[in-house]
Amino acid sequence: MNTSDRLELTRLAKSDRNVRRLIKKHKGYEERLRLLAKKIGFTSEDQQEITLLKRKKLQSKDELARILYQSRQPLREEYSEALQSAVGM
Repeated sequence: MNTSDRLELTRLAKSDRNVRRLIKKHKGYEERLRLLAKKIGFTSEDQQEITLLKRKKLQSKDELARILYQSRQPLREEYSEALQSAVGM
């Protein structure tokens, strides 16, 4: 996600509890992965946890991206309508 995406998610989080929850979960997964990465010598349990955390982190990111896309959908529709009007369609 780029800077404008992060800014938009921050704006959405102010009014959407689900966005706040997903951001918090994503940051938690990221932090736990960071701590595990500092560990010397992974056990098989550590490796399983890393795999699970990466999967959950990606799922939360995908969900945030979906919410972000949906929040921008009305803008896309307005732009499309304005463009069609401008070219006389």
